[in-house]
Amino acid sequence: MPLYADIILPLAIDQMYTYKVPDELQTEVCEGCRVEVQFGSKKIYAGVVNRVTNIEKSTHQNFKPIISVLDDGPIISKRQLALWTWMADYYMCSLGEIMLAGLPAGLKLASETIVVRNMDMEANTVLHSDDEFLVLEALEFQDELTISQVQKILNRKTVFPLINKMLNKNLILTKEELNKKYKPKVVTTVELHENYKDNISEAIKLIEKYEKQIDCLLAYIPLNKNLEYVTKATLQKKAEVGYSTIKSLLKKEIFVEKDRVVSRLGDLNIETDIEDLPKLNDEQVRALSEVRSAFNGLTTVLLHGVTGSGKTRIYMELIQDAINEGKQVLYLLPEIGLTTHFIQRLKAVFGEAVTTYHSRLNQNQRAEVFKKARTDIRIVVGPRSAVFLPFENLGLIVVDESHDYSYKQQDPAPRYNGRDVAIILGHTHNAKVILGTATPSSESYFNAKSGKYGYVTLKNRIKDLNLPELIIYPLNKLPTSEVVESFSKFLLNEIKITVESGRQCLIFRNRRGYAPVLKCGVCGWTLDCIHCDVSLTYHKTRDAMRCHYCGYTTRTSKSCPDCGNTKLELRGTGTEKLEEALRLILPQVTIDRLDADTAGGKTRLSRILRKFEAGETDVLIGTQMITKGLDFENVGLVGVILADALMYYPDFRSEERAHQILCQVAGRAGRAYDKSKVIIQTYQKEHAIFKSMNWDGQQIFMKRILNERRRFSYPPYIRFVQFQFYHKDYTTAFNYSKLFAQKFRDLSKLTILGPVPNPIKRIRSKYIMNCIVKTNKGVAHRSLLKSTFEKVYMSLAQEKWCRGIRVSINVDPS
Repeated sequence: MPLYADIILPLAIDQMYTYKVPDELQTEVCEGCRVEVQFGSKKIYAGVVNRVTNIEKSTHQNFKPIISVLDDGPIISKRQLALWTWMADYYMCSLGEIMLAGLPAGLKLASETIVVRNMDMEANTVLHSDDEFLVLEALEFQDELTISQVQKILNRKTVFPLINKMLNKNLILTKEELNKKYKPKVVTTVELHENYKDNISEAIKLIEKYEKQIDCLLAYIPLNKNLEYVTKATLQKKAEVGYSTIKSLLKKEIFVEKDRVVSRLGDLNIETDIEDLPKLNDEQVRALSEVRSAFNGLTTVLLHGVTGSGKTRIYMELIQDAINEGKQVLYLLPEIGLTTHFIQRLKAVFGEAVTTYHSRLNQNQRAEVFKKARTDIRIVVGPRSAVFLPFENLGLIVVDESHDYSYKQQDPAPRYNGRDVAIILGHTHNAKVILGTATPSSESYFNAKSGKYGYVTLKNRIKDLNLPELIIYPLNKLPTSEVVESFSKFLLNEIKITVESGRQCLIFRNRRGYAPVLKCGVCGWTLDCIHCDVSLTYHKTRDAMRCHYCGYTTRTSKSCPDCGNTKLELRGTGTEKLEEALRLILPQVTIDRLDADTAGGKTRLSRILRKFEAGETDVLIGTQMITKGLDFENVGLVGVILADALMYYPDFRSEERAHQILCQVAGRAGRAYDKSKVIIQTYQKEHAIFKSMNWDGQQIFMKRILNERRRFSYPPYIRFVQFQFYHKDYTTAFNYSKLFAQKFRDLSKLTILGPVPNPIKRIRSKYIMNCIVKTNKGVAHRSLLKSTFEKVYMSLAQEKWCRGIRVSINVDPS
């Protein structure tokens, strides 16, 4: 009986496509495996089988057959497919977009056009251009060329017009082949020939006249005992011989060569000594007992503990519980940069059971971790993308710093929240989920207080340490002589005292670059981005003006184009300017900077953190990257340069976010020693946010926030879904969004707010209009919202003037 398979393709299309399963593949095709299929007239993709069905043949005569099966079994588990389906429904996107986000690049395959020579056509019968001649000459030396190879040969990006001309002349033919990106790592090993494995003395007799060959053979023996396999390079290094020596032993058949498929995960290992865990204090013992008790009735627990209270120590106990039960563990962190720093701590306890998964691994490493995650890996540490790993035996999910907004994917779709997806992932596996934070999000706090989550607290720091002394330092009444390049003299003096006492300092400013504005003091002109409605930021190390939204870069203007003034002013302060100023003011102090400009690449961030942890850096200046979960014992002072910039962003969450950032950065101080300080420079000393930075103040703050949200019908009491409309012409974007909102109101009783321009009106040459829909929680309202959107979108798609509009959907925007 014929079988048919519903295939998820890696495309942003709102449906799956059904393919016929050939008789010879019926035993191989299964849910979750990858198959090679043709889509359209030429393209070939690797799709994932979502369902295999038995349907009447008469109604499915025209379905294309599956070409081949790419895996020995499923690479996506049924639970993972269920998670994909939930995400597509909840975040209003396609399964194809989930697949694009969920699979590592090495497993997302698409065909590439292959150029071959037309052997039926005599090349010399047609006149060739220079470019055509180069392509044909290349095809003389190799049978096939990819489009990318043609681009390299011609040193041109655009080659399709040339390809079309050559096709029209019948000089070439094209075909589509699946570009199989993931390749297993193969190494060439050397082994003793079977004849000598039990009789090494016979081998030595054969080479007794050759000293280097004997050295090589003798070096092999201990390597073979201690290593899983011996490569030529390893043997060559150990024996201190040239390759010719090994070649001679191969020729005499004392050694034999073998190709071996090996894991790339060994490349990820960080050498760390195994350590004993410190003993739990009384409060940690109580909290751990409460967490375990809560897990008896609930799957999710919020662990709310002040910074430095030892939440990580409790995670370690829970991880050990899961490992003892034979379960897998997923440990989520908000930033890739934290992964390497934190994995050292986990490896010190759990050794080689720990591995990592994030976008800074190469595509083959990511593919290998993905494949092994089903059963072979015990503990995985990673950012939000790790929720897509196809675990088979997941027992615990730790979401560290669960309040952090980095868990929310912004672009492209799916715009999911890693924290919320982790909770659903836990439900699908019947796994325990613990959300750890010192500053819970309003949503998590609400769910904990309403009984949906368990709620466990840690109110005190370990070792009976006090929280740092908090000093709110007002700038508004200071004479200008008391402020030097954004540093008050009071803060500078405290930095000097702290460093002289052998302690370290963290300085927080949430803006990178040197200065955010280049302005004419005469007429007010500013140098703005040509693609975005923002001013360009000056970066002194590059001597360039740069847009932090689209990446546009230009040279610094020497004069005002409007009035000719040559004395332009750099206004504002970024981390780069703070670093320069502090080096001049305190030349004896060693200073480093941690932001997106200094922490790029695989090793630079780790190097900066390692130097600070080792005490080689006295002062570390940084953006939000220094606020997130870093545990440095010797920080005696934290300085916040301008807290006001955090509090006045046009978003209902701005006060909550500012509170979280300030509490988190303050929590970096005094984690191992008493007598630490936090100095916050501000023009609003009496702002309520500064009264919420201790435990009791935080409880009052969260209650006030939740009361305001309930009063005005804001999350977490209802859902927000944001629709954004993009177009290169502002009037078109405005008219479309206005018509969209009107049609939406006509078709449903759901509340839609807007349209209004985006806070930054234009980004990457596209104007942006926003609408927000308020809906109640629940499947029925979600279904109504989705059906209404589809009706409105499809009706507007019929209008010609609407076809250039791009619409994005952001569920639970943050």
